[in-house]
Amino acid sequence: MNIIIIGAGKTGEELIASLLAEDHDIAVIDPLYSVIENIQESFDVLGICGSGVVTETLGEAGAADADLVIACTPQDEINVLSCVIAKRLGAKSCIARVRNPELNAQTHFMRRELGIDTMMNPDYYAAHAISRILRIPSASKVDSFAGGRLDMVQLKVAPECSLVGRALFQLPSVCKTRVLVSAVKRSGESDAIVPSAGYVIQAGDILGLTATHADIHRFLREIGALSEPIRDVLLVGGSRIAYYLAKTLLEGGMHVKIIESNQNRCVELSRELPKARIICGDGTDHELLIEEGVRNMDACIALTGMDEGNIILSLYASSEGVGKVIPKINKKALITMSSHVGLDSAISPELLTADMIVSYVRAMGQSGGDSAIRTLYKLLDGQIEAMEFVVQEESASVIGIPLSQMKLKKNLLVAGIVRGSQVIYPGANDQFHAGDIVIVVASNLHLSSLSEILAE
Repeated sequence: MNIIIIGAGKTGEELIASLLAEDHDIAVIDPLYSVIENIQESFDVLGICGSGVVTETLGEAGAADADLVIACTPQDEINVLSCVIAKRLGAKSCIARVRNPELNAQTHFMRRELGIDTMMNPDYYAAHAISRILRIPSASKVDSFAGGRLDMVQLKVAPECSLVGRALFQLPSVCKTRVLVSAVKRSGESDAIVPSAGYVIQAGDILGLTATHADIHRFLREIGALSEPIRDVLLVGGSRIAYYLAKTLLEGGMHVKIIESNQNRCVELSRELPKARIICGDGTDHELLIEEGVRNMDACIALTGMDEGNIILSLYASSEGVGKVIPKINKKALITMSSHVGLDSAISPELLTADMIVSYVRAMGQSGGDSAIRTLYKLLDGQIEAMEFVVQEESASVIGIPLSQMKLKKNLLVAGIVRGSQVIYPGANDQFHAGDIVIVVASNLHLSSLSEILAE
């Protein structure tokens, strides 16, 4: 597929790495020559120094023959205009990254009148990813499928946990609630795996558990890993993520306090979030944090513009007894490093957006009515992919065949089937029906459609 990426910042760079791994041809446009030079030194792409709203630059990048244009510069208006111009030049499909809540409110108009196929908001995605974790604070990461009917959570196994020393096939004898362990990463080892039934759980393992929201809570209670519900939340930094997150948490009945240093922004937040308490001050001042009751908070979310500051803030809040801390971290390397110093949960808007765009690209590559990928999450440092498919009637190769009779690819697990309101934990005799939502977990397979789960 011929893809043009406009804007080679953190999101653009993550997209380049992900899409090159799937053998797409990529052209990158950025106004800074130094950025283009660095990108071309790191990746095998066509780099063009210029603006994404200039027809000559888009023409040089091949917009007339492009299958997809992704505009992810820091400026929303530039992204929208780049997509409009690229479409007029002949690009088949366009994605614009748009953060402004007012512009996002016009999504339907922009799609209908301007021809923008998809608008993606990293701040909105990040806020909802954080809110999902706060609903299950024992987990380091929570992803949802099938409109929230099925969850996949990452859980670090404590030394005192009753799961330690148990093989996966023994779990029904340990607890009554059924969950499916669909991914595992062992402490000290670099590779994550899709485990077999004989895998023996050890302390420090990070498990990827798939179940309904209610079953996850029951399971955590049975193994003694259920944390107290989150009630009081402190947000440090009044960014757009803080706005979306506070709005969601307040609607869920939580109490929210926001510390923001910019007085004008504090006024805006007070107007937009009348039920939240807004404090104008320096969130990195430990005396202010103590004065504002950080020690009494159930959760602290660090949302300033600096990764390193967010990490330090989170470590400090944890040292003061806050049960759940979540820093916003954009640098992928820092996310990995932070996990080694006890910060199991971290959110990256750029990585979330890149994953969603990758799933969109894979779905674009499918035709003929096959069951294309609908949702994609990357787990355990990106080594495992969890994907959601909707079974189409045309997918004859997978419909009506018991799983025990399917020859599935290695390193792959069917983690869940959602049929209407029914959630099925797949067994040997279960089958796919048209209309089912199927959750598949796989390692390094880059699946685009449900039929690709079958070995050749």
